[in-house]
Amino acid sequence: MITNAIGDQSVFLASFAIQLNQLALQPLSKLGVSDFPQLIIIDGLDECDHPDMQSELVKGIVESRQTMTNTEYPLRFVVFSRPNNNLRDTFALAPNSMVHRVVVSGEQWLRFGDFSAPRAIHSSQERYDPPKCHPNTRVAIRDKLMEWATQETRAITTKDSRILWFYGGPGTGKSAVAQTLAEALQSQNLLLATFFFSRTDSTRSTINPLAATIAFQIGTIVPDLRELILKALDNNPRLMNEPFEAQLRNLVLRPLAEFTKENDSVHVPRVIILDGLDECFDPEMQSQIIISFAGAVKSEEYPLHVLIVSRPEDHLEDVFNARIPCSIVYRLALDGSCISDDDIRVFLQDQLDAVKQAHPKRDFSDERWPNPTAIEQLVRRSHGQFIHASMIVKYISSSDNPCGCLDKVLGLRCRPEDEGTLSSELDLLYLHILSSVKNVETTKTILGVILFVDPDYDFFTSLTSIQPSAAQTLSGVEMLVGLNPGQAASHISELHPMIQYDDNGHIFVSHATVAEFFHDHNRSKSFHLDRRHILNTVVDRCFQIIRNGMQFLFVFIQVAINELSSL
Repeated sequence: MITNAIGDQSVFLASFAIQLNQLALQPLSKLGVSDFPQLIIIDGLDECDHPDMQSELVKGIVESRQTMTNTEYPLRFVVFSRPNNNLRDTFALAPNSMVHRVVVSGEQWLRFGDFSAPRAIHSSQERYDPPKCHPNTRVAIRDKLMEWATQETRAITTKDSRILWFYGGPGTGKSAVAQTLAEALQSQNLLLATFFFSRTDSTRSTINPLAATIAFQIGTIVPDLRELILKALDNNPRLMNEPFEAQLRNLVLRPLAEFTKENDSVHVPRVIILDGLDECFDPEMQSQIIISFAGAVKSEEYPLHVLIVSRPEDHLEDVFNARIPCSIVYRLALDGSCISDDDIRVFLQDQLDAVKQAHPKRDFSDERWPNPTAIEQLVRRSHGQFIHASMIVKYISSSDNPCGCLDKVLGLRCRPEDEGTLSSELDLLYLHILSSVKNVETTKTILGVILFVDPDYDFFTSLTSIQPSAAQTLSGVEMLVGLNPGQAASHISELHPMIQYDDNGHIFVSHATVAEFFHDHNRSKSFHLDRRHILNTVVDRCFQIIRNGMQFLFVFIQVAINELSSL
């Protein structure tokens, strides 16, 4: 029977589906069901040379199965492969009744992690020097947040207030409070997931990795949930390209609801913390995140509790006022009533004492350093905001001469018309740090690359959500600016603590106020960064790199031709 089919040589020019039908299925069906085994195993389909051939094989199997009748030979196919996007899309076109998917979850789970942003997680080692509350400070506000998260009291919330909007101005220490709360909740097994946005970190400045990062943390906390999360991806291979609301529903809510329904005795945490929402790149996406989580809370699929931390931006206020029911939201402001000078005083005294103890020379002429008068002056100039006190401590601790450094800081004076505000004190400190920069123009170009180069147009890396932009690495800056190895670190060291880098060469902007300072000409003065000028410089440099690369390629080709000619 197979010989008869082979007699028509044109069969080998036909599609795989026709070949499979004429050379296998039709001959086997005429023999009867019981005469031969029914299982065909295809292993390593992803290793077939061309993606189109992989797809044709799958489509051929599906088409052949669809044309078979009950009397024909009931072959079964088992296909082993890696879960590449091409095969995902092809299998997605097959009827669900025909395809049964089995996930070997270890490798696929790690691949799913590629969609997440590890540096956005509160416990990530990749987050450089995350802020935390100093011991015995901001106790009242932390207690209120803990009461809401644990639902220990009805004094500040009701049963339906599952979203808490925790807001405050720049430098008030919102992220430090959120970080400290996350660690406290995690120690009690009450924390489900966190995401810390940062407008100056390309891996966590957009909505793109948010749902995947939350889902990945859930699967890490409760490994039995991984299969349900991956099943959502198998059912919809294009899920990661769909809107955030769909990702949140399918990767987070439904897996949680299905798992807890079948495993009601298993404890699963409920609290999600989103910090720095205003630092998400697109205000429209900020609003969409709030609306999506409000919908998730109202759906009752799973009793989530969501803490949203941000500045009190007008568009966020509008969303909470007009589009979110008041009954599900509790608002808590981090303002002057929540931050006392006593907290800042304790922080400064303890931190400067630590600087004194850690300094290798310990040659402090005044044993009472820092003296109470100096502490009080710093407290007064902080205007109730921890960012000023924190920046001063970091600046002094990095100095070879802490005493002299503190004296210089105390000697800084605002103009009379600028006194009385946090921004004026921060600007004074930032300008003082910048006064020691040796090569101003090169340093400004470096700063512009770090702050302005869009990671979506990264020329030097294949960017995914977990990779930092080349513009935020020392080697990438050196390539973009045209510096020798080691020069970027030397320039950035002069900017400490405003701009810092870690042992892996990743560059970090220490606080959002730093970026805002450089964007404002009235504040940064001669260090104002002209975005157009910076980007023109980068474009010129990129063309230079391309030209140099082409010259290298031409030389390489010529050498290869000469070598071949000599053979």
